[in-house]
Amino acid sequence: MTFEYYNTLSATDKFRFRENNYCSMFLSMLCNMFDIEGLKKSEVNFLMATLYTHGTCLIERQEDNTYVLCAGDFEGVPKPNKIYPSNYIAVKAGYEFRADVDEAENATVVYMNQFLSPCQELIWYCEQFADIDTSLVNNIKYARIAPIACVQDDVTKTAYEECVKRMLNGELINSLMTYLNINNNEPAELSMIDISQGQYADKIQYLSAYHEQLLSRFFKMFGISYNYISKQANITEKELDNTDDFASMLPLYIKDCINEGLEKIGLKAEFSKTWKWIDRIDVMKASDQGITEESEEQEDKKEGEENATDEGSN
Repeated sequence: MTFEYYNTLSATDKFRFRENNYCSMFLSMLCNMFDIEGLKKSEVNFLMATLYTHGTCLIERQEDNTYVLCAGDFEGVPKPNKIYPSNYIAVKAGYEFRADVDEAENATVVYMNQFLSPCQELIWYCEQFADIDTSLVNNIKYARIAPIACVQDDVTKTAYEECVKRMLNGELINSLMTYLNINNNEPAELSMIDISQGQYADKIQYLSAYHEQLLSRFFKMFGISYNYISKQANITEKELDNTDDFASMLPLYIKDCINEGLEKIGLKAEFSKTWKWIDRIDVMKASDQGITEESEEQEDKKEGEENATDEGSN
């Protein structure tokens, strides 16, 4: 089975496996940030994946209105009135582009940040998530591991190892026969080296909480207000809403950068369903502010009427 492959890996390779899986999963999520009418979903995914992992991507419209997408790089220095160089090189099997992209009528270069660089943060976060998972696996094992017995014969050694195996499999009732001490006629104690401690179980809880907090940090940066509020007392809905401004900053910036490149060939990126709330953030805030102001006016009016009534009674 394919899944058995993981169990054959070394500890170092298992770590890289976890890291790569997190990268693939998060990249798949982030590739879904935009809808671009005129491009197939597979083409949008390729474009976004190329931007996240490479930094820039060439899009050239063909005569049959299909598109060629290819990672590449600028060469040379920009002209005085330009921000970036205009010469671009993009090569893949059966395709080559080496030209001034400004002069190419049906070609454009798309980027997602002003540095024309890939999203290094994605790798940093994935490494942290892999570290958390590695620590969780180790602590889960050490939380139930038995001490090492120092024995003098094979019979006791075999009996102890069988007992430990039963415990690791979940058996709650276990017993181990030992020899009698001829000096006091009592069962002899096994010498033990204890490498397990009770607090290992506590660490599992804290690592799980940190995993949730890291998810919150990661997704907020890319426009998803995933609020980790466990054990946070007295937090209000208004305080949670304040994260919307921060969560929308990077996606709006990425959208503007991408659309600057797409505009040349008549395409436009719009937020997909999950990120669509960003387009309505100003409207929602204006609406909430209007409700607040209206409520304050009604409250002031109510207080005025009550004051007038009190004065009339006097």
